[in-house]
Amino acid sequence: MGVAYFIVLDKKKPGFDTSVNGKAVAREVDAISKVTTKLKLPDINVLTSFAALAAQFGADPSSEGAKEKWFKAEEGLEWVRAVYEYIDTHPRSAENRARVLEDLEEYEAVLSKAAKIKAKWHFEMDV
Repeated sequence: MGVAYFIVLDKKKPGFDTSVNGKAVAREVDAISKVTTKLKLPDINVLTSFAALAAQFGADPSSEGAKEKWFKAEEGLEWVRAVYEYIDTHPRSAENRARVLEDLEEYEAVLSKAAKIKAKWHFEMDV
């Protein structure tokens, strides 16, 4: 198994498959954080809702970390495309660059479809 970042939409039945791999992104999260810092983009964890994990571990539902966060699909597309572009043009920016780019392509496909149905989204972590 392993940790993975996946996309959750606010629409439970969007009419398309939202499955993504997300394991390479999770393995390269430190490299991606460096990229987002250079590009002055939000860190991946800013775009991640930890509400499900917090509930799983019995956190107070009113605590900041337990609140669900939602973002416009267009915001996600801008983030994914910028990170993709940087990693694609800077070969040393990620150790397993090809797999990270594959994950980012999967995110872009889901977020493009989400934008068409005006769905909001966030990352969650599968641990």
